[in-house]
Amino acid sequence: MALVNDLKRVLLAEFPGAEVHLKRLKPGNSIGGSLIWEGFDSQPQIDRQVKLREVIETALPSGTRAHLSLIMTLTPDEEAVLSVQ
Repeated sequence: MALVNDLKRVLLAEFPGAEVHLKRLKPGNSIGGSLIWEGFDSQPQIDRQVKLREVIETALPSGTRAHLSLIMTLTPDEEAVLSVQ
C-alpha cells in the first residue's frame, strides 16, 4: 500500500487538481488505475502517456516502477462518458 500512496502523492504534485484512482491488481499484484485531469484537455493520448511516464521515471526508482501496470490518462469529460457505459 505504501507504493500506491507514494505514487498518488507524486501524481497529485505533478498534476494539480487531478483525480487519482490507483489499486493493486491481480495477478502479480501490480498497480493500475486512472489519472483524471483537466490539463489533458486537447492533448493526444500519446502525449499524456509520455508525460506520465516522465513523471514516474523521475520520481520512482526503477525497481519500484516494475510494479506498475496501466494507468489511464483521461479528461473529466472522457471519464464521465466511461462512467455512463
